[in-house]
Amino acid sequence: VVITNGRKIIYTVNMSVTVKDLKDVSRQLSERVNVSGGWTESSREERGYMYLTYRVPVAEMNTFIDLLSGCGEVNEKSINTRDITDQYADTERAKDLYVKEYEAYAALYETLSTEPASPENTDNKLRILKAMQEAASMIDAYNGELSSYDQLVDYATFSIYLYEENVYEEP
Repeated sequence: VVITNGRKIIYTVNMSVTVKDLKDVSRQLSERVNVSGGWTESSREERGYMYLTYRVPVAEMNTFIDLLSGCGEVNEKSINTRDITDQYADTERAKDLYVKEYEAYAALYETLSTEPASPENTDNKLRILKAMQEAASMIDAYNGELSSYDQLVDYATFSIYLYEENVYEEP
């Protein structure tokens, strides 16, 4: 079981496995990925080997490693981690500043909306609407960045080389 203690950790697993039947093993792995709620990011097959990239829920990471290890002879395996907790928190703080800015402009706009119409009032309201639009655009951008981080943290990336027996050569 993966324990992160509240940290935002990105997991990347690289494995090379020699198997008896490429098609059968890749089918088993794809089924397991789909059942776990993951997906196939890419796959490439050439004569005697396959290169697969899967996204697997972090909660299923160890189970998937065990399944893959049981499919044949593991030639190489590495698990890499990257802690993005500070980046994530910085992005949340930046977004929150734009949310507060947007709210302040919205309140100012409401105040101006109660005043009598005048060229100056209309000009001020247009400037405020433009500033609100810019702040909303930045909020959307930060939401997208946070969503991307969440996906990287929630799903481990598996880069897998499957070799058919008698094809793999030691590096």
